[in-house]
Amino acid sequence: MSSNIALRQAYGEALFELGKQRDDFVVLDADLSGGTKTNIFASKFPKRYFDFGIAEQNMVSAAAGLSTTGLIPIVNTYAVFILRTVEQIRNSIALPNFNVKIV
Repeated sequence: MSSNIALRQAYGEALFELGKQRDDFVVLDADLSGGTKTNIFASKFPKRYFDFGIAEQNMVSAAAGLSTTGLIPIVNTYAVFILRTVEQIRNSIALPNFNVKIV
């Protein structure tokens, strides 16, 4: 008997496992932690989880700033909402070559 697991559930669990191994991972979300399953990480590492509400552009800019401190921000949102942040990604993350992960 095979056990099926939703991709987002697997992602949330994997993020939690990585969080146990890496103290430098911080997770940023835009009021979607139930859908992105970042709530799994948030429940175990509340001091390394940041919910920006419906403010994806601010979240991406904050991720850039956090990366300058040696942290590795993992930005989470739905694809349709990340489109709002293209300029911030280009100017604040890509051009200075910051270590930010966008999921």
